[in-house]
Amino acid sequence: MKEFIIPLKDAFTKGLNPEGKIDAASNPEQIYGVRVTKSGIKLFNFQSLLDALPNDIGETLTFTALYTDHAISVNPPFPQMLSVGTLTALLTPTRFFYLTSTGGLNEQNLYDAYNTSDVAEALGNNIWQYAVIGDTYILTNGKSCIFKRPSSLKHYVENTIPINACAYYKGHIVRAGFSITSYENDEWGWYRFEERQRVGSLYQSYLTRSSIMWTSVNARDLFWLYYPEEAFEDYEGLEDYDIYRDWLSRNDSGSMTLSSLGEILVLKQLGENLIAYGTKGTAVLGYQVSPFPSLTVEKVFDFRIAYPQSVAGDVSGHLLVSTTGELIYLSVEGPKYLGYGSYFPTSSGPYTVLHNADKQEFYISCATSSFLYNGELVNLQYIATSYINLDGYPLIIYR
Repeated sequence: MKEFIIPLKDAFTKGLNPEGKIDAASNPEQIYGVRVTKSGIKLFNFQSLLDALPNDIGETLTFTALYTDHAISVNPPFPQMLSVGTLTALLTPTRFFYLTSTGGLNEQNLYDAYNTSDVAEALGNNIWQYAVIGDTYILTNGKSCIFKRPSSLKHYVENTIPINACAYYKGHIVRAGFSITSYENDEWGWYRFEERQRVGSLYQSYLTRSSIMWTSVNARDLFWLYYPEEAFEDYEGLEDYDIYRDWLSRNDSGSMTLSSLGEILVLKQLGENLIAYGTKGTAVLGYQVSPFPSLTVEKVFDFRIAYPQSVAGDVSGHLLVSTTGELIYLSVEGPKYLGYGSYFPTSSGPYTVLHNADKQEFYISCATSSFLYNGELVNLQYIATSYINLDGYPLIIYR
């Protein structure tokens, strides 16, 4: 009787087939709760990450505790965790918490940006993106902006000038994806039109959903977009607009509109560049110092995203789920088209991508399924909504 050797070794060093074809010998299709490594498959358990946390933080961030104690629903992409300044923030679409040293959650009131004694509520349902400089930070989600000003303990919310994306980049705060309806605001109109006539064009073009705007170095002018009168406060000779002219003459702030990208949804640094992800394309932005500090366009790719949560990563690389459902890894060397489109049908989206920088792996979830990618793709049993490294401890929220 002839013996047949079944080559199972490869099946335990590879994940799902990038082309979506079932090959039982080399690409097991139904492996759950594992991590694929070069030495084989190892068990993967989100709960073990929580169990390792100090001060009962793991218990605080379980599904039951979040929902019962704080009425927070766990549903991708929320709740979302971010390291914002010195805080570990936990956010829902409309609420802002921070994680205390004893493992509790402390909810922060949000105050109206203009009626600063009035409590207000954020709008929208997209993920929050953030930029930090010193003790100042802003968060944007396409509908609202939450910000903390220097030396202030309050968090303010602004709902009249929606901005999709923001990022810190080489000393500047960069924002992108502006709502054109904001121009109807009386004060904004005064800022744009009257002052453009007096001191020349402030920006290269009208700010649209395809526009990118960067502040001056150290973001001295970060809040002028919301409070244009601050450009002139406490200066003599107001009628001469001395500070305004001084700011313009330094040429280290500005804007550009990249219509070919469609609506810009995400800004994220990659190596020495800043990547702008849009609904029609992706741009690699560079930085020039001479003759004045400015952002430049170095390259444009035709792959695109449909949702801001569909891309994650750090300066070493980004993973995204494209509008066609394909996984793409973008590094400083360029894009790598990974495939796996059959696992991410657009009808099942949106997909939330999370990045674990410690292990250089990504978690990809939608409402009904979850995957881990670390060079190979495998199914996960639980659906993750957020990941962060908390003082050396990996912290994940899942259900």
